[in-house]
Amino acid sequence: MNQAMRQRVVGSLVLGCLAIILIPVLLDGEGVVAPPLASSFPPAPVFGTDPVPLPSRPMVVDSAEGAGLAPADGTIVLPVVAPLGSPVASQEIDALEAAVAAVMARDEDAAPTSDNTPQREANGLPRSYVVRLGSFGDKANADALLQKLLAANHKAYSRQVQTANGTLQVVYVGPVLTSGEAGSLLATLAQDFQLQGVVETFTPPALQ
Repeated sequence: MNQAMRQRVVGSLVLGCLAIILIPVLLDGEGVVAPPLASSFPPAPVFGTDPVPLPSRPMVVDSAEGAGLAPADGTIVLPVVAPLGSPVASQEIDALEAAVAAVMARDEDAAPTSDNTPQREANGLPRSYVVRLGSFGDKANADALLQKLLAANHKAYSRQVQTANGTLQVVYVGPVLTSGEAGSLLATLAQDFQLQGVVETFTPPALQ
């Protein structure tokens, strides 16, 4: 074996021994020290030690006692409340309600109504209207007009009425339930019979 070969064998043996010694040390981590880490946290703040004042409850005083005095800091002055008056008597309440009801009833009576709306009388009966078409001193003339009206399918009747000029025979047409119907009937009679009538409130014979 020449000299070069010997040197290679010796070097290989030395490297093998070093590997046997160093590999377990590197795997166990013994002898390896981690480098120190640099801290990036800022320094802790320094808090003062001054005492914090506690809130104080305001003092409430009556304005009658502290009248003319300037209130101190934190003082609330309450106004003097006048005592309530005596309760309203029940009789006064009843009188007030009756007055309000009377006003409402008056407003309802004064409210305008339609000519085609049936109305009632104070006694509760329906209000009706008739057209007084003619007044005659001679009953024969009244009967002749009455026959013409009945022939034209009008509801007509005659009635004796005492006047300052004596007894008259009055011819009526109707009744109808609304003033609007009475107005239309008046216009129709004036056109058909050339007589100018008058609208009146109908009164049943038994109530006359």
